[in-house]
Amino acid sequence: MEQELIIRDKNRILGGVCFAIGKKYKVEPWILRIVLIISSYFFYLPILAYLIIWIIIPNSKNISKKTIIKNQILGTFIGGILGSIILGGIVYIDVNYANYDASGAIGVVFTCILGFLIGMLVGFIISRVLSERKS
Repeated sequence: MEQELIIRDKNRILGGVCFAIGKKYKVEPWILRIVLIISSYFFYLPILAYLIIWIIIPNSKNISKKTIIKNQILGTFIGGILGSIILGGIVYIDVNYANYDASGAIGVVFTCILGFLIGMLVGFIISRVLSERKS
């Protein structure tokens, strides 16, 4: 018995995750969307799970895998650098104008690292969305 794969289709609102899961398990996608929105109001985990599932489930569009990987690596790298510069720069300006002592430099370094990680995630998501829209 062959198992049916979950594939994101063109009929989607944001990432197609609710539609793909609803199609697989024969549930209306709007029910899943309402459950996701209500549970996201109380917890952050459904949003994180949605993003992870969105990254894992393949798209039905025919996009060259090589192009997708190249775009996602480039978007992740550029997003990380921009996030580090923006968040680190904001904290650096704050530390300089507030005349903190040497402990303020540690905050700048940690903020740069945090900005790099957040920027990588945002860059990856943006590059994925743009590569899906091109096809």
